[in-house]
Amino acid sequence: MRLRKIAFNLCTGDAGERFLIEVQLSKQKHFRERALFYTSKLIVAQAPKGFQRQNRDIYRS
Repeated sequence: MRLRKIAFNLCTGDAGERFLIEVQLSKQKHFRERALFYTSKLIVAQAPKGFQRQNRDIYRS
């Protein structure tokens, strides 16, 4: 049996927010890159769907 060096938990709060808990049992390579990747995915998943453009009219004289 292989011992896991890392554990992830994806959790949902009372208000529906999602967050990631990572527990490392030993030093890991590329931790920053992995943390950035997973937290970015959680942020994108919580963003409102659709995009409201706020373009202003541009006039040339």
